[in-house]
Amino acid sequence: MEIKTESIINILKLLSWGKIAQLVSVLVIVVVSLMFWENRVVVYNSLRVTAKVEVDSPLVLELSNDTRQYIDTAVNKSTLISGIQIVSVDFKKNSRMTSYFSTDSDDLLESYNTFLKNKISPTPLFTSNESQNQRVIELINGEFSCKDVKETIAASLLQDLDKSTKVICSISVPPYYGRFSGYLNMYLSRVPSSVEIVTMKQISRDVSLRIYEIDIDKSAKYKAN
Repeated sequence: MEIKTESIINILKLLSWGKIAQLVSVLVIVVVSLMFWENRVVVYNSLRVTAKVEVDSPLVLELSNDTRQYIDTAVNKSTLISGIQIVSVDFKKNSRMTSYFSTDSDDLLESYNTFLKNKISPTPLFTSNESQNQRVIELINGEFSCKDVKETIAASLLQDLDKSTKVICSISVPPYYGRFSGYLNMYLSRVPSSVEIVTMKQISRDVSLRIYEIDIDKSAKYKAN
């Protein structure tokens, strides 16, 4: 459809400079709003992630033998805990990787080994799933949370995970706001009571703090018992 130059000129004559400015402002607002909506996940993460990262370069959590034994003992002593996973993150590459995995459950071990065997690329830290991104942000900000296993990213990565795990509780390393260096996942074999959740939180904090002060912050005065 051909638009005549005279028609455009006539329309412009009817518009004052004020109306033209208003029209341009409305168009700019619409375009910016559309851009924000298209990139809402990135914008949301940028606004919400406020905790400091321990180092500028990726930090791979390398646990000492004493810390590994401490985690193994925590798993073996509890009938509720089927496994504990320590995870390192790389913000620049938007990826996460397991630094240590401890379990006394044959089903959970099989699920994890199958995942390792089939893994062909790094697991992303942030994805297009906004609820999963929110969970990561909660961890970065030092929050402790327990979720039904079906609501976690682990359920999509570990085959038949629901055979061994009903709930996954997570906490950052260290277990408070700031100095984020990674996080801990605690796999629970059944839905915990409110009292058990308090206990799981304390165990998670103990393990997380131990990792930070012994295996990351070498200057810490905290020593293994």
